[in-house]
Amino acid sequence: MKPTTPATNDEYREIIAILKKKNFKPNASVERQVAAHVRSLIEKKKLDAHVRLPPIRMLAELWDTNYFTVQAALSRLVGEGLIVQSPKKGSFVAPPRRALRRACLYHDQNLSEDWQKEFYSLLNIALYRILSIRGVITVPFFDHRPVDKQHTVPQELRDMARDGEIDAVIATSISFGAIPWLTKLEVPAASLMLGTPETAVVLDHRQMARHAIDEAILLKRKRLGLVHISMPVKVAKGGDMLLAEFERLGKEAGIEIICPTPHEKIPPDHWEHVGAQQCAKLLDGVVAAPASASGAEVSAPAKYKAPDMIFVYPDTYIRGVATTLVRRHVRVPEEIALISHRNRESAIYLPFPVTWLTVKIDDFAQALIAQVDRAIAGEPQQPAMLPLAVERTAPHPMA
Repeated sequence: MKPTTPATNDEYREIIAILKKKNFKPNASVERQVAAHVRSLIEKKKLDAHVRLPPIRMLAELWDTNYFTVQAALSRLVGEGLIVQSPKKGSFVAPPRRALRRACLYHDQNLSEDWQKEFYSLLNIALYRILSIRGVITVPFFDHRPVDKQHTVPQELRDMARDGEIDAVIATSISFGAIPWLTKLEVPAASLMLGTPETAVVLDHRQMARHAIDEAILLKRKRLGLVHISMPVKVAKGGDMLLAEFERLGKEAGIEIICPTPHEKIPPDHWEHVGAQQCAKLLDGVVAAPASASGAEVSAPAKYKAPDMIFVYPDTYIRGVATTLVRRHVRVPEEIALISHRNRESAIYLPFPVTWLTVKIDDFAQALIAQVDRAIAGEPQQPAMLPLAVERTAPHPMA
């Protein structure tokens, strides 16, 4: 077999000159900066379609970073449809797609809580901004029907899709009842709902659990309590996937996973109350026995030793958890460390250090757009898993 000749700088001289960037900001995510740099070059057509990028190790040396950071950045661009990768051939700029011209932004108007209104407002603003930069016309559609009436496609939306007035539907907030018709529209669709597996944009639950377990190992914690919302079995198709991943990783690391019975549906304005209630159960050592991702019935609560670390998901629980910890005079992180999911733009101020697993609103928006881009290009759709960044913060002086 003929030996493979190592890639040289001469071979990629022209492309390296285009890709070169003097430095990245030291206090920001290098992965995101690398992805933004390459994305900008592609969108400005400084990198032509089908151009082969230098090997990852060469790029890492060029940008003074490491192999894994560059690989993660390129994986992000693969998810956006800007880069294609082949195990034996390397990374290439993706060919141009059939353009998205008119996108319908579908909104479910049944938003009862301030956090929902804040999150979806920021998400829609990001979508409008990103799509307008691309020259895409946005067509808002507000579904004012009660939730129990949303199991059929709105006639006006059906007509727009059938008559070619829109190329795609991006559903930022949508009820479970609307999921079946969303996946059967005559145009591609994308949503934030896990119940639409081929169109979903979701957080990477495996990575979320891995980050939390790694943090527990780093802090030498042995009992990790979970305050989280469970996806209904009919949606998650097999039970609570996040809990299952925690149990698997916890067993490997020798960390006990403690979980009160997770809530599948939270009444309006009750998120903080439920977070406080779940945290109190953990502190009192009263949980469902044993914690299980299968959804099996348990006969009675059992006594467990209180956790020395608590994981919170989603961040709508965190204020309730923090309130309970303060009222119980728990020293954080000396007695119990705290790690929580957080939408990057959420205004959350706490009186003690927290490790956050963050995701940007723009990342949600980019992933939703990439989903419909792939569908328009005729590519098979699959869930888009959003990565999370780890951020450690000190107590906030305003808390």
